[in-house]
Amino acid sequence: MHAGSEYNVYPNPVKDILNIDLGISDDGKENKISIYNISGQLIYSNNDYGIKRSVLVASWKAGIYVVVVNGKRTKIIKL
Repeated sequence: MHAGSEYNVYPNPVKDILNIDLGISDDGKENKISIYNISGQLIYSNNDYGIKRSVLVASWKAGIYVVVVNGKRTKIIKL
């Protein structure tokens, strides 16, 4: 299973730290994580081979954000 096929983000709503659990990846491919604000502006981007990522969001403005993994799997979070 490639990690981009199933993943979780928590907590939602988030206050200080957003956790992204990419699940199990046994194919050795990296995962690209992008987070956009509601206006479509890229706020965060990272390529990672790991299966978990914590993103510090404490300084971000309150609002709705879209988490995209590998360019196609999306989740909505509230800050």
